[in-house]
Amino acid sequence: MVRADDPVRLLKHFYQMVKRANKSPTPHVAVSRAAPGPESRIQQWRAKYFIPDQQIIWYPWAVWTARNLLRSMPIRLLYSTSTPETDHLVGLTLKRLTGLPWVADFRDGWMFETIPFRHTSSLRHAIESRLERAVVTAADHIITASDALADDFCQRYPQVAPRMTVITNGYDPDDFAHIQRAEQRPPTFRVVHTGTFSLTRWNSSLEGLLTALSTMQSQQYPLMQDLDVTLVGELSATELETIRRSGVCASFSMIGSVPYPEALQHQVNAEVLLLIIPPGIVGMSNNKVFEYLATGRPILALAQDTSLAGRLITNLGAGLVVAPDDVVGIQRALQTFHAQWKAGLLPTRVHPAVAQFDRRELTRKLAAVFDRLLETGRNP
Repeated sequence: MVRADDPVRLLKHFYQMVKRANKSPTPHVAVSRAAPGPESRIQQWRAKYFIPDQQIIWYPWAVWTARNLLRSMPIRLLYSTSTPETDHLVGLTLKRLTGLPWVADFRDGWMFETIPFRHTSSLRHAIESRLERAVVTAADHIITASDALADDFCQRYPQVAPRMTVITNGYDPDDFAHIQRAEQRPPTFRVVHTGTFSLTRWNSSLEGLLTALSTMQSQQYPLMQDLDVTLVGELSATELETIRRSGVCASFSMIGSVPYPEALQHQVNAEVLLLIIPPGIVGMSNNKVFEYLATGRPILALAQDTSLAGRLITNLGAGLVVAPDDVVGIQRALQTFHAQWKAGLLPTRVHPAVAQFDRRELTRKLAAVFDRLLETGRNP
């Protein structure tokens, strides 16, 4: 047994376990631009045994470094943000050690809409539930990235409702300042997705799209002669193989990882922007959604219409929302956009309400929470 209060020995124990796990033979797939995914044994092992996440091995050093900073600088407030959830455990420890006011910011849920490969045992679920409860109940103020996550917290921990604020993710207008769309009409109908399919490795979010494209190709839809689905970002070996076996690989351009400004340029140059939210996921609202909205390009959102992203896109008239497993609906949406493109009538509009997601506005909301907490010595 390794004592939990001996961080050095605990870390050595973790490294020894990882080393032993690495000795297990793992299949090597020679695929370019493939990101390591949970299909690898080592990744599965780490995901299963590192609680709450793989960054827990840095917990002792993070606490030690923060304590040194607190001793040397006039810090008056603690702020932690996740993921990873280990960040909040550091915040919890510092709160208990210093008594300083603490704001815990959840950009993603912890026990809400968790990635399916996590919490595979009742013991782990119980441990993480207790850790989440300790964080939520001890923090002086809770910030969430969506109403769905805030509602979930308030249902499970009613006492935190008065100290809860929703501050969404957003976009930075300066990032787009020097990015302009090419004037000349492109020869292909470009449907662009940027970033990773972070949940498709556990939930087949691409399946509906690939089935729709395969059907249209077999039925010789004119769309397929013009279509270029551009994927900008790392793909796992499984995702690449799934696309290659779909029979419509020729319609895809897999760019791989690029610098952030280049990814934004791909967004601005798109005819249609592709967003995929896995089935059953309601509260996801990462920065990509707001970047897409800021470009003014029409969005094809493969998401539940009840999801945060789906409601946002519908309410702002920013595109079409189709369930990710609705093959016929995906076909119709693509045909609608393609017909508009052929006629030169694709809608391009940034709704005035998108300005509320400017990071400068969001930062003002965060600063207001900090100020009120410091001024009153209690919850804003």
